[in-house]
Amino acid sequence: MSVSALGVLPRIANAGPEPLDPKFFANAATQRRFPGAFALQEESLAFVKQSSRRTFADGDRLVALIRGDRALQKAVAEFPKLSAPERLSVMKRVFQLEVLASGRAAPDLVLDDSAARSAFFEFDPKKGGPGRVILNPAKLLASANPYDALLLLVHETRHAYQFQVAFAVNEGSSAAMREAWRSGFVAQRRIFDEAIPVSFCDFLTLNQEYEAFLFGNYVLETLTDGGVDTSKMGTFASQYVPGKGIKIDLERLAERVGPKNLLDAFNELEKEQYRGPAL
Repeated sequence: MSVSALGVLPRIANAGPEPLDPKFFANAATQRRFPGAFALQEESLAFVKQSSRRTFADGDRLVALIRGDRALQKAVAEFPKLSAPERLSVMKRVFQLEVLASGRAAPDLVLDDSAARSAFFEFDPKKGGPGRVILNPAKLLASANPYDALLLLVHETRHAYQFQVAFAVNEGSSAAMREAWRSGFVAQRRIFDEAIPVSFCDFLTLNQEYEAFLFGNYVLETLTDGGVDTSKMGTFASQYVPGKGIKIDLERLAERVGPKNLLDAFNELEKEQYRGPAL
């Protein structure tokens, strides 16, 4: 069974309960600890509706800037074939254009082969500011997916934009977007600081993670006409298929099952991602 794009979703069967791995699927008890922090919550529905349009519009702006530089567009298309120094040069240029498209301050871009994780965004809700995007080029360029470095660069840089919208003084952006990202970042800080266990789907449906994966996937899939494997970038709710749309459209799904049933309906559809591709 394939999860259809946009609102054309498969019927959710009632063939009896199937055990859900709590380390993978979304957990209502976990998410209730952080009201408004997750895209699956009723409090975040206005954010989900707005992000389904805002994210793609922002992505189109970045795509247009990259396509406006023919050499860069060609380099993105040929990224897997480039040398390591050439790929790093492409990443730095894409970073510059993403910051330009965002209209916000540039975060510090740290390229560190000794970084513990391949890619992460360092932030402090108490301080605000643009934060730091930290990438480990040695790990990223050795990844089995040759586009991981670009996908995660765009993803983490998107977090810097989200964070500034969430915590800027006198911010003029949509209240729904601002509050959703603020709640998500505050929850993420607590999760990190208190070592709170969260599942794969819990973490990746935090508002800022859901939207940053959707943004990065959309940008790279659009630039390459679907030539990038984004199947491991976020949940199906953040995975965009050119010509079809989002694998799980949360807005349409909530309209169908009701906001209070969204998490359970999402988990049902996420079983395909959990099981992995058929052999």
